[in-house]
Amino acid sequence: MSSKLLWITVVLFLVTRLCLLADYPHFFDSPEYFRESQAIDFFTSIASSHEAVHPVYLLVIQTLQRAYYLLTGSMSIIPVSLTSALFGGLGIGMFYLLIKRLFDSKTALFASIPLLFFPHSWLLHTNVMHELVEQSLFITGLVTFDVFLTTRRWQWWFLCICVWSLAILNFLGILLWFPVVLGVVFLRSQKDLILKNSCYAVMAGVVSCALGIILLYVLLLPSIPNPLERVHWLIFGFGGGGIFADWSLATVARVFRNSLFIIYYGYSPAALLASILFVGYAYHRKLYKVLWFFLVFFLPFFLSSKFWIGGLFGRYGALVAYPLALAMALLPWKKLYWISLAIVFGWWVTTVSVYKQPPVTTLQAQLLKQVISTPNDLVLLSEYQRPQLPYPNALYVNGSREDTDKIVAVVEVALRENRRVFITQQAMTFPYWQYDGQQLHIISKGSSTKASLYQYISQKQLKLVTGMPEYPLLNIYLIEN
Repeated sequence: MSSKLLWITVVLFLVTRLCLLADYPHFFDSPEYFRESQAIDFFTSIASSHEAVHPVYLLVIQTLQRAYYLLTGSMSIIPVSLTSALFGGLGIGMFYLLIKRLFDSKTALFASIPLLFFPHSWLLHTNVMHELVEQSLFITGLVTFDVFLTTRRWQWWFLCICVWSLAILNFLGILLWFPVVLGVVFLRSQKDLILKNSCYAVMAGVVSCALGIILLYVLLLPSIPNPLERVHWLIFGFGGGGIFADWSLATVARVFRNSLFIIYYGYSPAALLASILFVGYAYHRKLYKVLWFFLVFFLPFFLSSKFWIGGLFGRYGALVAYPLALAMALLPWKKLYWISLAIVFGWWVTTVSVYKQPPVTTLQAQLLKQVISTPNDLVLLSEYQRPQLPYPNALYVNGSREDTDKIVAVVEVALRENRRVFITQQAMTFPYWQYDGQQLHIISKGSSTKASLYQYISQKQLKLVTGMPEYPLLNIYLIEN
């Protein structure tokens, strides 16, 4: 039975990934990655990428894009989406091996199945995003480190360092998840070996970190003017400094809210309930090692939930899918497992149906085409719309007070010159009520009275010029005095 279920799981992965690959760059950074996949020179693409470069990902998507071009004679987004599917498969496969080693093959299989249908996992596996590269390499490193713990063969320790270094090279943010290594140590080790094995883990983490940062610096050296400054900013500026700043009670409450929303919308209420039940069950049965291994995933997850990001909110914390799936598998009540899986499947079907509809940004582009007739027309768009809707005569509302004042000044000049000024619904409500892919950003459903342009817009007359009844957030208005 287990063998048949394993093959069914493999087939389901292939069908749900390869047959449903995204053919459109839905998320915030996706258009950039698609563009860079077509670059001829690797180092040029590093120079033109945004600050958080992802060298391993760039190299892989460029390689697959060239192979696709040799086979078909054209460029496509499919090989870029395929990259996510390949690394997604690597991540699930390595997680299966890790859980098989730490528990048993049945638990490993039952923990792998939910990963096929968690909505956020599926979106990461089928869309143009880099996270699966570093996350799957991190899980691979956990497996090799566990092999080292059981065999004491140093080649596995060095292999672990190589894999983790590549993960760090691709995105320094993966460092946030290294406490999980101590979870493996605690679960695997006898009491008298916990300290010694923890030292091996810390050593591996430090060496991997140093090697990954050195490799990143070496790659940046021929590409940008100040590589050391960029590396310093990536470590201490891009998230690094913000993690330890402003931990007020309000911040803690916001992080907790964000985390609950991510699990609820991204992995289903069934996964949330199963996790709560598992914690109670494990504590009652005094399965403290297993409980520690489960809970250690949530420290980096909570930290990653602190930041408001675009491009599938919660993607930096997507490794939380693995303990959620494990919690479902470890529940002693198998009927509850299958009921939970059915709910997860329903959540997934809903997500797939939304992403098989026309991209909302292409619909917005069609509406803009109806109203913008001359280069003198000015249009205000949301920052979330910028990557998919680049217009030379557009201003993008990004929430910055300084930039908002500049936008207001430009609009006032345009109105005095009797130029037409249009504004999209999402620009009016930014940073609230924003599309994140095909769905609303899960923490953007706030009061539009707090929007960046609310005070200014409320003093103007707005005339609805075009829209779609089924997509009210795509409405376009004409601003008048």
